Parts: sequence; structure tokens; C-alpha cells
Amino acid sequence: MKIRIPIPRWLWRLSDRFGDWANVTLWQRGRLELRRVDVLVAIAFVFGVGYHFAMSGWYQALLSGVLFVFLLMIRFWMF
Repeated sequence: MKIRIPIPRWLWRLSDRFGDWANVTLWQRGRLELRRVDVLVAIAFVFGVGYHFAMSGWYQALLSGVLFVFLLMIRFWMF
């Protein structure tokens, strides 16, 4: 038995549009390329680590950064 979760069509289209926008190459040299999504991930990393540093200190910022990198590694290895 499969569980079916209805996803609204407008949300599906919005997801496709964001994916099309985010996967645009900004810079490329050989096999190395930089996309918009890479810039967004870097900004999210800096914001998250900076927030935890400001609220709880360097140890929490370190844990936040390590968790962020770990979740990225899981994302790239599993999906």
C-alpha cells in the first residue's frame, strides 16, 4: 500500500521554477562550475554559523557549521 500525498499544482510549478532559476551556471572553468544554488548554500552556511555565534558563542557556531556540512554530505551521498 502506497501513501499518496497530494501536492498542489501551484507548489509543483513553483518548485520547478526555482530549480530552473537556481541551476544556472554563473562561472565555469574547465570542469569546475559555480551555480546560483551554490551561492545560496554558502550564504545559508555563513548566516547559520553567524547566528549561532552571536546567540551562543563559538562552540555552538562550530557545532552548527559541522552539522551543516554533515547534512550536505548526507544530501549528496544519499540523493
